[in-house]
Amino acid sequence: MALDYDTQIELLFPPALYQDPVLAPVLERLGIPLEAVGNKVLLFTNPRTVAALNAANEPIKAAMRQSRIGLVCYGGNQSGGKTSFLKRALHEIVQKYGSSAQPLRLAVFDLHRFVNDGTMGLLDPNPFVGTPFPPPDEPFDLTQALAAMASQMDKPKSPEHLNAGPAVSAARPSFGKRPLGG
Repeated sequence: MALDYDTQIELLFPPALYQDPVLAPVLERLGIPLEAVGNKVLLFTNPRTVAALNAANEPIKAAMRQSRIGLVCYGGNQSGGKTSFLKRALHEIVQKYGSSAQPLRLAVFDLHRFVNDGTMGLLDPNPFVGTPFPPPDEPFDLTQALAAMASQMDKPKSPEHLNAGPAVSAARPSFGKRPLGG
């Protein structure tokens, strides 16, 4: 059975973070917009194809990483708890560093780098892999992958992008202040 080289853009920091009334202004202030190039990575949608890519030799994987093509399967924002993990982690960061601009910036960018490294297959163990598949008999074919990517240049955005709306208005967050009794 031939590998399916279908791809989709996934956001490292998903739309749900930008819809959160506490996190959206922080991400905006730090200069991490939803549609930032550094917040996007191209992922294959088929787990068998991702398994074949991960079994490929290192120069192919390195070329993919340099091209912002990840080594995990598309869909991690909807499944696997990535979004809830990021919301929880970012809320903790805002609570801890909210009033200190530089530590807040460093902590958020460190989290973003962690997600990027996982998406690029650089973490071991990798919490962003999902259920790993054994490598298929068919090897990853770079030529077929590139041809498929070229044919998808005008592909519509994923539903994740299309459903991204602005943050819900809320009372102004009090960064760095502890709730009563804390």
